[in-house]
Amino acid sequence: MNSKVFLNYLYNLSYEILSLVLPIFSVPYVSRVLGAYQLGKYYYVTAVVTYFGIFAVLGTVDYGQREIAKRQDDILYKIKTTLKSKKLSI
Repeated sequence: MNSKVFLNYLYNLSYEILSLVLPIFSVPYVSRVLGAYQLGKYYYVTAVVTYFGIFAVLGTVDYGQREIAKRQDDILYKIKTTLKSKKLSI
């Protein structure tokens, strides 16, 4: 058990280091290759998509909690919706 925790710590540490170091090298290269105009278009589209994502997520947590509370005893419904959500996430 202790070795798993240590291994997980190493994985997380390497992830954090890479997430800090990798943009130092990739951002200047991508900026140079795309140019100012194309990079601006990319960031604009990213901002618009992010806003749509925020609006899409606004009510889903409350809706999911409400539907689960309605059908606490219905095991078959839980299995069907779980399989359906797994299929949608693929």
